[in-house]
This record gives sequence, structure tokens and C-alpha cells, in this order.
Amino acid sequence: MFNSVILDVAIGIVFIFLTYSLLATSVQEAIATGLSLRARNLRSGIVNGMLSDTPDDPRWLSLFKGVWSFILSIYYIVAPRPEPKCKNLGHHFYEHPIIKNYGSSRFYPHPSYLPTSNFSSILVDVLKKDFSFKIDDIANQKAKAQSNLTQSQIKQNLQNSQDIVKLKELLSYYDKVIYQQFL
Repeated sequence: MFNSVILDVAIGIVFIFLTYSLLATSVQEAIATGLSLRARNLRSGIVNGMLSDTPDDPRWLSLFKGVWSFILSIYYIVAPRPEPKCKNLGHHFYEHPIIKNYGSSRFYPHPSYLPTSNFSSILVDVLKKDFSFKIDDIANQKAKAQSNLTQSQIKQNLQNSQDIVKLKELLSYYDKVIYQQFL
């Protein structure tokens, strides 16, 4: 082509490497789609990471849990996944109607991608519902800190407050509860 053997060989090698890299990428994408790896990683990140109240594990235990999780995920391809014994906010996140309708089929029930607007609206809805479940504990905790109001007055004030105040109180409640777990 260019009347140079070295240049022709270099161009040929580059095209061979590009072809094989494209083939490897296509095979990897087919495997990831077939096993719905992105959806599983997203669910694991939300349920076990972002919205979990468990502390971080040591590196060796995290590695063991990762290997065990991989083995279980292969097993759950053919067997149904059992319901968790205790549900955290991440499980409630995936029970939201928007998420339930995002799955493409019964075989792929969870989304592999969530737009930011849907993620934030689902998260706010889940936190609002969690606030209504924990309002007694939050009012009790605030009554201990403030001696001038009773628990029922604090609860009434919290119920009548704006959503942003409710979420702030819930997050500060979680902050105190998780802080006490480490002591």
C-alpha cells in the first residue's frame, strides 16, 4: 500500500488489535446483558451500600462477602431469590412503584440505569414514609434534648412541618442512631 513493509505490517497489526478489542468488548457486553450484571450491581450498591445502616467491613471480610455474593448470584439465576429477613431503606427503595415498573421483563425485573430525577423523587418518597414510621422515636429523642416541650407537642410540630424539615430531622435521627452504634 505505502511501498513500505514495516508500515504495512504496523497498520495491519493495529487493525488486528482493534478488531480483537471490538470482539472482546462485544462478548463482554453480551455476557453483562445476559446476566443483567449492571442491574444487579446497581441494586447491590443501593440496597447494601448507599441506603444501608451497617458499618463498613474489613477488607478481607468484604472480599469474602464479594466472592460469596458472586456464587449466590450465579445460583439465583436458576433459583428464586429469598425475601430478606429485615428490610432496610434500600429494599423499600426497590419496592417503590416507579422502580417496579422499570424492569424490562420478568427475567430482568430491575433497571440497570435510573435517571437522576426518578432516583431523587423515589428517595424522597421513601424517606417521607420512613419518617412517618419513626416519628415517635424522633419525637422521643427530641423530647430528651428539649425539656420545655412534651413528646406529643414535638410530634405534632413535626407532623405539621414542611417536608424538608421532616427529612432533616430523619437524617439527624439516623446520624445519632448510627453514631451510638459505633460507641
